Amino acid sequence: PNGLLLYTEQGHCILANEEVARMVGASVDLLLKQNFRELQSWKASGLLDAAMHALGGEPVHKLLNFTSTSGKQTDCQVTLMPLEARGQRMLLVVAKDVSALMNANRELDQLARRDALTDLHNRFAASERLRDEFVRSQRSNVAFSVLLLDVDHFKRVNDTHGHDVGDQVLQAVARQIKASVRASDFVARFGGEEFLVILPDTDAQEAEVVAEKIRRAVDACELPVVGHVTLSVGLSEWRSDLPDEGLLVRRADEALYAAKGAGRN
Repeated sequence: PNGLLLYTEQGHCILANEEVARMVGASVDLLLKQNFRELQSWKASGLLDAAMHALGGEPVHKLLNFTSTSGKQTDCQVTLMPLEARGQRMLLVVAKDVSALMNANRELDQLARRDALTDLHNRFAASERLRDEFVRSQRSNVAFSVLLLDVDHFKRVNDTHGHDVGDQVLQAVARQIKASVRASDFVARFGGEEFLVILPDTDAQEAEVVAEKIRRAVDACELPVVGHVTLSVGLSEWRSDLPDEGLLVRRADEALYAAKGAGRN
């Protein structure tokens, strides 16, 4: 099942099997006419450096992602190793298509960062993005803002109508939030009935406009069984004197509870 290529030390290909031809989308005859020292794809991918290292006596392992001549994306585990044959040094390349495994790993990585109920990002993904935005702002001195949103009286919804209806409410609220922000903004379910919105390149005044847009959208949304629900929102803007992103979220949380105390919605 593995692709095989055998090259002379000078770079000439003297063996290529059908599997490696399938991977790259070329014929065996074409591969046999190639010299790896002259291939731009080998130079750009780092394979040429790996080949020279391997010819020096030490096997090299590389994980490559490339596009075949037919446009197919392939993840490939490549091993390059020196080989003595016919009294001369050669380079043996063994290539294994690991696309299915890598796709499965990417799907698992996505699942680890998504909330299954709302299909929003989850708290883990939100923490990563918060850190990235905080570091970016510290470096570039460009503000960003955070909204922390909580569904008002959500426990009452669950107690009165049951958790299935409560789940439907959370899904509807998630859709309204997502539809009210830009594609570049980041929306996550932060826990329970709480949501987090990260607004890059947005100061507090601009973020307040977004917060009000979300609040109105949720308030106006007609829901089956429940009728409608409301949100309370807390807002916090990045400042250069903040020690970390955790304080930014805590300030948004304090503002959220001030909104709750002021009457909700």
